Order: sequence, then structure tokens, then C-alpha cells
Amino acid sequence: MASSAPRPLNIHFFRTETGNEPVRDWLLGLTKGEMKNIGADILAVQWKWPVGKALG
Repeated sequence: MASSAPRPLNIHFFRTETGNEPVRDWLLGLTKGEMKNIGADILAVQWKWPVGKALG
């Protein structure tokens, strides 16, 4: 039986051909408070994105 619990959207960071992840690097340079705020936004998108929302 399939679970009715919501499934999170996967998060993938952009990676250059040389393996650098500039967005992750930028995030790691933020203050703890800034990281916490952005982390909360990412979680909201992961778990509360409207079901059936067209992505493109």
C-alpha cells in the first residue's frame, strides 16, 4: 500500500564541469543566521510546493 505522506522535492546544487558548486560555496560563506533563514526557505519549497504545479 502506498504511503499518503508527502514526499520532498530533491535538492540539487549546480555543478560546473570542473566539479565546483558555486551556490553551495556561497551558502557556506553566510552567517549562521542567514544560513538558517535560507535553510527554512529550502525546506518550505521541498515539502510545501503545490502538488500538480507545472515546473516548465
